Amino acid sequence: MLHRTLLLTGLVVLLGYGALLFLQWKWQLGDFAKGPQQIKLLRYDRKMVAGGRAGVEYLGRETGDLSFLLHCLEKGETVSRPVRLEEGQRSSETCAVYLRPVAVQGGDAYAVEVEITWD
Repeated sequence: MLHRTLLLTGLVVLLGYGALLFLQWKWQLGDFAKGPQQIKLLRYDRKMVAGGRAGVEYLGRETGDLSFLLHCLEKGETVSRPVRLEEGQRSSETCAVYLRPVAVQGGDAYAVEVEITWD
């Protein structure tokens, strides 16, 4: 009886671990993430990118530039860095993530498509 209980417990643990690995692979999280990644952001929308390494928030158009806020973990602390770009311009490295707006939609830049690459 004890042997069967231990076997079942071990099987449940292995299935749970396998399910987590499958979900990471399916949703391209962590080391399973492949780049470049292309996402669509609405104004004030925030999405996790680069396999969960960073979060990107689109703030809209300010004086001709597209304004983003990049959230990431740096030296054990969460930091938020402002990034301002023109359409087609590639950002400098911020938290090992690069942004490049590829398409702006709407007259007031209501939505933007962004290509994300990372190291």
